[in-house]
Amino acid sequence: MASEELAGYVLHDPLGRKVGKAEKGDVNGTGEPECIRVRLGIFGSRPVLLPVKSAPVDEGRWSLTLE
Repeated sequence: MASEELAGYVLHDPLGRKVGKAEKGDVNGTGEPECIRVRLGIFGSRPVLLPVKSAPVDEGRWSLTLE
């Protein structure tokens, strides 16, 4: 999956709670996300870059889950 394809995906923590919405992701050579830029807060006003070891992608639900 290309990094621009992660835009719009909802990001969840390991407990399933919504963390924010992905704007962009950087992927490694195998296509797994390495870092994800996410908008946090009520109105998505705080952009942060989150490093992830793995974030399974659910393309049907447009979501990523941090592990």
